[in-house]
Amino acid sequence: MVPAETPGGADPFHRRSVDHVDVILEGTAEHVTDMMQLHRISDAYAAKYGWPTTPVDGALDAPYGAPTGGSPPYDLYRIEPITVFALGTNEELAPLSTRFRF
Repeated sequence: MVPAETPGGADPFHRRSVDHVDVILEGTAEHVTDMMQLHRISDAYAAKYGWPTTPVDGALDAPYGAPTGGSPPYDLYRIEPITVFALGTNEELAPLSTRFRF
């Protein structure tokens, strides 16, 4: 599967592994720059992960970040899903793998 080109080179896929299921979102990535949305996201990161971020110039700034995430500030993207794949990663769930189209 080859990702389509998106503005700014954003990857149109989001991948996440949850309890032996890999979830892949395929869709259109949109750069989030709205300050109200960035404040909501910043508050959510603080509440869930204890990560203090500050919306600045259409991105999130932070005093520190994950070594693999690069240096702040961080651009955020919203994905409008087109297709979602749920792939079981063990013998029990692999036969239940599925796809959703929107």
